Amino acid sequence: MGNSNAALRAGYAVFVAAALVGCGGGAADEATATDTAVEASAQACDAAPGGCTGGDSDRSRGNRPKSCDQMVGLTVPTKEIGLPTRGAAVTAAALVPAAGTGARVIPEHCLVSGKISPVDTTAPDILFRLALPTDWNAKIVMFGGGGFDGSIPSVASNVPVGPTDQLLPLGRGYATFASDSGHQAGVLGSQDGLFLMNDEALRNWGGEALKKTRDAAVYLINARYSKPIRKAYFSGGSTGGREAIQSITRWPDDWDGAIVAYPAWNQASAMLGGHRVNRALAQPGAYPSVPKRALLLKASLQACDGLDGVVDGLINDQLHCNAVFDPATASVDGSPLRTSTTRRATPMGRPAWRSQ
Repeated sequence: MGNSNAALRAGYAVFVAAALVGCGGGAADEATATDTAVEASAQACDAAPGGCTGGDSDRSRGNRPKSCDQMVGLTVPTKEIGLPTRGAAVTAAALVPAAGTGARVIPEHCLVSGKISPVDTTAPDILFRLALPTDWNAKIVMFGGGGFDGSIPSVASNVPVGPTDQLLPLGRGYATFASDSGHQAGVLGSQDGLFLMNDEALRNWGGEALKKTRDAAVYLINARYSKPIRKAYFSGGSTGGREAIQSITRWPDDWDGAIVAYPAWNQASAMLGGHRVNRALAQPGAYPSVPKRALLLKASLQACDGLDGVVDGLINDQLHCNAVFDPATASVDGSPLRTSTTRRATPMGRPAWRSQ
């Protein structure tokens, strides 16, 4: 992948959900010529003096594949990670037996945990995890996180809006990995922003952890299998979607494509808006009862369902609906939604409406 033209790679690394969702995932889904070329490359590394030790660590190093037990304690040199760190190390590795049935079958795999040490010793480590299937298809997937991150996403999960009747990436033979983005969340979970007080932790969450995690993971994948990676994808939604876009635009030579779901979000505004609504609805009598919510839904559908030209029980033209539908003045079945209203002030000082 390192010899690809960056501009061409950036153009190719777009929303290619079909590349992962539609492919069978096994070695047979690639042309025989490609498989032959990959094997020839691996053999060339074995034959070369010292193996393939130079250049980008996407290539096999010519070393013999390591067992899962041999992964424990393996270190990643700083020179193998494209951004400043104090290196990385495997902290645990265990062979996980196959489990599950049907589309949710999980194959035997080596579950590897590790950490990337920051330059600033007061900054948190980047914790990461890999699932390395025994029967590997020579492809990799990195999963993005959510919110402010702070925990490692499941490496045995599906891609965003992925099919439920088809195998998961790990089930297809992909080596998968993810990280906590460089901090460990407290009691606030994915909304814990205390890490922002450390500059390196902020930079890691702002994108640097993506590159560091990818480089460390690729080094360990090469150590485990000792054969080249054929395809590399990033998959994520929300914060993970934004991380996917960062990855393929900032480091296009690292990736062959990405699955990007709902990446646009003004996070700070969304949280503040949510808190405002929560405070208003927490007032005595402010939260609508179930019958009132059902009536509000009926009124909104009557006003907005047909705005897109199709009456199908769905509101698709949300912007138009926001412009024309006001619960304070809406009607349902030809009668006012509210027979009478009183105006009161919310804790934020703006008016809210409540039925009497």
